[in-house]
Amino acid sequence: MKKVTDYAILFGMGLFKGILLVYSFVLGGTASYAAGLLKAESFPGTFSDLSFQNRMAVLAQGYEGFETKFDSSGKCISGCPYRGITLAQMQRLSNENTAAGNAYINNLGQMADVVSPPQQETVDVAQDIETSPVAPAPVPSYPTPTPPVVPPAPQWKCSNHSNIVKITNTVPVQAPLDCDLVITSDYGSRNAPTAGASTWHGGIDLSAPTGTPVYAPAGGRVVAMPGGDCGLGLELDHGNGFVTKYCHLSARAVSVGDVVQAGCHIGNVGNTGVSTGPHLHYAIMYNGKPFDPLYPENRLGRSYSMSQMSSGRPGGTILPGRI
Repeated sequence: MKKVTDYAILFGMGLFKGILLVYSFVLGGTASYAAGLLKAESFPGTFSDLSFQNRMAVLAQGYEGFETKFDSSGKCISGCPYRGITLAQMQRLSNENTAAGNAYINNLGQMADVVSPPQQETVDVAQDIETSPVAPAPVPSYPTPTPPVVPPAPQWKCSNHSNIVKITNTVPVQAPLDCDLVITSDYGSRNAPTAGASTWHGGIDLSAPTGTPVYAPAGGRVVAMPGGDCGLGLELDHGNGFVTKYCHLSARAVSVGDVVQAGCHIGNVGNTGVSTGPHLHYAIMYNGKPFDPLYPENRLGRSYSMSQMSSGRPGGTILPGRI
């Protein structure tokens, strides 16, 4: 009887182990199958995917997290003006857009005031012809004219003013800082220091101490206050298709909707957002597309030094004096 019981126990234990083995096999296969179905797709990396050390390496080389990015095949994957645009197409678009904006600005400078032609003098010729007296014509009566409504002068939001920027600027032809410029990161295409880093810089980075005043390079209206990687940011709409953007500010002196005159104080240089040191990211858009702040006829009206020129920058760039 005892042997029968022992055999029964052994048989039960073996059966239990067998069931566990089968269950483990089935479960493992199912889990493996499920894991295969749920496997993440491989997408091109972006700045936010990088490790902290790599991000610091990217930033140290003058790249910023919010810039336009391209994958290894050259196609834009973030911050693209058009879906699927390549780096070469981006460079061409920028060149064409900058040329168009440059032509418009040149045309503004060449436009002369239209002078009305001189009025011909009328000479009264004496008439020796006798005429019979004529009764004077009745004087017509007219309603009293309503005086024209003169719009009020713009109420500029301006607590401080640049010593250099001309108040007559209607397009951004001068730099937003009252000092010679140190450009630490140029505009245009450049090599990415690591996977996911920016390969197109949509503006220029101007190194300056925290608190340095930032001035509107042309009259305009505050239309946006971007944040995120840009930190404390501003956007000014100058009309005629021109919009300027300012990032990494330590303070903003204006609010959305404020109208500012050229040269008005709008903020201060800082180190907010994705930034490794105090500087101003300054960008210009023309008709919604990137525009080179150092376009040939501009030079920003300042003397400047550049630590590293973009690969798309024409050779022989002049270091100009102030306007």
